[in-house]
Amino acid sequence: FYRKFSNTSQIEDALQEQEGLSIDGEDGLHEFAKKQLQQVNLGQAQNNDDLYNVACRIVAVTMLKQLAVGGAYNKYSINFSFITKTGLFQCAYDHFVHYRMKMGCDKEARIPGSFEAGAARSSSNKNRSRLRDARQAFAIVHKFPKRYCRITDDIASHRDDEEYPKGSKKYAICTSLYCSRQANIFFQNLVAMMAKEDKTNRSRLRVLPKVPVVSQNSDPPKQLPIDFYNVKLFKAQTEMRRRTIPDWNSVAFLENPEESLEGQVHPDEKLSDKGFNKKFREAILKAYPMPVQNDHSEEDSEIENEGGSIDLEAPSVNKDEEDNYFYAPGEYAYDEENESNSEGSDYMMDEVEDV
Repeated sequence: FYRKFSNTSQIEDALQEQEGLSIDGEDGLHEFAKKQLQQVNLGQAQNNDDLYNVACRIVAVTMLKQLAVGGAYNKYSINFSFITKTGLFQCAYDHFVHYRMKMGCDKEARIPGSFEAGAARSSSNKNRSRLRDARQAFAIVHKFPKRYCRITDDIASHRDDEEYPKGSKKYAICTSLYCSRQANIFFQNLVAMMAKEDKTNRSRLRVLPKVPVVSQNSDPPKQLPIDFYNVKLFKAQTEMRRRTIPDWNSVAFLENPEESLEGQVHPDEKLSDKGFNKKFREAILKAYPMPVQNDHSEEDSEIENEGGSIDLEAPSVNKDEEDNYFYAPGEYAYDEENESNSEGSDYMMDEVEDV
């Protein structure tokens, strides 16, 4: 069937010509089924379990082919040579079921909960990707300085969030350990600027939880301006990481970051990247310990994440209880980086709403 038909128009033409497959009697039906089993190479059914497995695989393969031919997967740019050639399609099916799915099942057996955690990370990355796209487009339209666009263009510089508590329709902003106070304020002002121009009012409401929630994404973005990174965390890194993570040759934020992205463009924001670095880089670098150049490389070490993710199984709450979980806009203040924001975490997000 699939060798003859690759789209619905060919099927309609065949029906109009009234030419089809003719199967005479029960014996003919059994013979046809036997040939189909041999064609898709599903093996011979020895008992009821084998027969059931064969039937399920035939149904799965047939359903996928029907959906593909019907156009359901056109957006995925399907290679129709797999549809019309059963042998190729069977190989792809076996690879997915017996290799890809088996790997996932084996990992779940070794590490219970790994599948759910992976799905949560994937969802978080998609949300951050959409957030990056919206902010980067906004930055380009409004002709932000290149140093700002470098930051908004990096997915890792944006924070993830998750719905919490269940039923609140609010999203807790996770704490990024590597963001500096200047970076937090920059994003805060960017959010406010975008909110003023948001005509749809359909943006996701992201709020700052009173108890910091550490982000699952602990790896900092690479090669961003040095003042993007949290000074306290930066000092705790090995010399190799201090050499390779930041861009030592550039800085991005104003001396008073609260003046960035205001109604009137700050004079220093009009400076080129070269002029901005010349004016501010030397003073900013005093807060960051320069790595010592030597011939022996230190082993890279991962940032230990002592925090945890939010409890996805938290109970549902009504609207009156939400104030117990989140700060209201304007109820928090920017803390200096050398002060502890709360018990169990030395870092606090400064962002209240997001797009």
